[in-house]
Amino acid sequence: MKSTNLLHLVLVLVLIPVCCGSEKAELPKPVHDVAIMDISAPSTCKQGHTVPVTISLANQGTRRETFRVTLSEDATGKEIASQEVTLAKGWKDGSEDVADLIFDAETNETNELSNSMDSSGDVNGDGYDDLLINACYWHGGQGRVYLYYGGRNMDNVADKVFTGEAVGDCFGDMAGTLGDMNGDGYYDVVVGARGYHNSGDGWGDGRVYIYYGAPNMDNIADVILEGEAGQRGCFGTDLKAGDVDNDGYDDLLVGACVMNSWRGRSYLFWGGNPLDTTADVVFDGEHENDWFGRQARVGGDVNGDGYNDIIIGAKLWDANGGDDKFGRAYFYYGNTQENMDGTADKVFSGETRKDEFSTALDLFDIDNDDFAEVIIGARYAGNGRGRVYLYWGANDFGGSSPDMILQGKPGESMGCGDFACGYFNNDDFGDILTGAFTYPDPHYPRMMGRAYIFNGNTRASMDQLADYIFEGESGQNGRFGSAATSADFNNDNYDDVVVGAWGYKNSQGRAYLYYGPFENTTDITFNWDTTNTSPGKHTLKASIAPVAGEEDMADNTMTVTIEVNRLSKTVSTPRELNQQ
Repeated sequence: MKSTNLLHLVLVLVLIPVCCGSEKAELPKPVHDVAIMDISAPSTCKQGHTVPVTISLANQGTRRETFRVTLSEDATGKEIASQEVTLAKGWKDGSEDVADLIFDAETNETNELSNSMDSSGDVNGDGYDDLLINACYWHGGQGRVYLYYGGRNMDNVADKVFTGEAVGDCFGDMAGTLGDMNGDGYYDVVVGARGYHNSGDGWGDGRVYIYYGAPNMDNIADVILEGEAGQRGCFGTDLKAGDVDNDGYDDLLVGACVMNSWRGRSYLFWGGNPLDTTADVVFDGEHENDWFGRQARVGGDVNGDGYNDIIIGAKLWDANGGDDKFGRAYFYYGNTQENMDGTADKVFSGETRKDEFSTALDLFDIDNDDFAEVIIGARYAGNGRGRVYLYWGANDFGGSSPDMILQGKPGESMGCGDFACGYFNNDDFGDILTGAFTYPDPHYPRMMGRAYIFNGNTRASMDQLADYIFEGESGQNGRFGSAATSADFNNDNYDDVVVGAWGYKNSQGRAYLYYGPFENTTDITFNWDTTNTSPGKHTLKASIAPVAGEEDMADNTMTVTIEVNRLSKTVSTPRELNQQ
């Protein structure tokens, strides 16, 4: 009885301000609320014509929703067309986005799970993109890499596990990629072990392991590439795959950023069946301590010549070979095997000292003109805010200065790790996801981290404002955003994203998968064929079937009226034609 009275008292106290009018209570938004915002169509048409009817949709709730939209004739209920639509949450209540799937470390020790990831292809040929996540410090630095098959109901249980040979190999450290090296239609798993054959300090000659994809692939390496013996160059510190010579086989770029006193070197191996195990093109850094080859990207045709291009970073480059860490990126046009060389065609440099220009790199078409853009991150540019620099691709690609700069907030270090470019909304423009791993925790100054999506657009229309934000977990020092990748894991025609937080829970590490799309509004157009429609006014109704838990359904329907006019008589003679 006492507890009941106490509850009653609490409710009364809560409601007093509302009843007395001293303060307007803010009602919570519905958790589930999808709506039709508008419906538009021509007011009149000729009988027999096809009429476009455009429906504007929005998700105003707190969860991503998938629902069906139907257009029908209001009087008869006859369905004209329907379509399934997915929209991101629309209500921005300040809470963290809820990941659709979370991947955790296998053990409670330091794993640094998600230090690097890749999802650029389908390994087992089931039509779904697959996900590769590393844990380079598993078992004292022996290292493991986990492969998760995509699917309509993807799970977080690894389907294949690949393990380094010995403690200290750092198998998978910033080095795992997918590419179809032998041209059999299955993407292959490629993993580096930069500490292989080391002297106990983790800096070894290095090795790269290639596991051929197949419906029932195994975890035994099919091809092994060796670093230069005795050089302790950490061969395998970065791996990227893509078809550079346009022969139908993905080629492999391998970084060895410790070569020649950290001057750095990268090796290009031409794909084929069999794969060439001797480097075909070698790229070298300029100075000692440049870290050339620690970050690279293969793929994306910047000048439209039909060949994918290469960009390699040297984030600690200094014009005088010192310690100012301006950073530099080297760009190489793709070409035939006979004509490809190791001389950079374009060079991009950081603006100021300590920028670490080239901490993230990509080549991706953002403005939908069939030329890939050069995208370069500098995580400490702008006094620690971090910046992302865009250079528009073109036949006469210049690249002398950036065409657009995206900048983070104070102390964020935006532009770190790998970019995750893809198609995250309902248009044909490429989008950019970039991490900001030092974004501060609101409760105490640690690295919670963030990731931002910038939607692509035409050159004239693209802006510098983030269109979608993901936040790391508070209190974990997770470095959320330090790595990211994107692909369509559930095959719904929207690219999804995976964001890594290798520092989570004392460096056990964690990765978060979010299904696209990442916009809460869209327009869809249905075409109404009036061939068998009688003349006169017709009302069409757009409707959304209520989603589970939806309470406000008043905005789930909307109508539009179209007057169908009878066709005039058929003109069959020149005289009748002149009289019209």
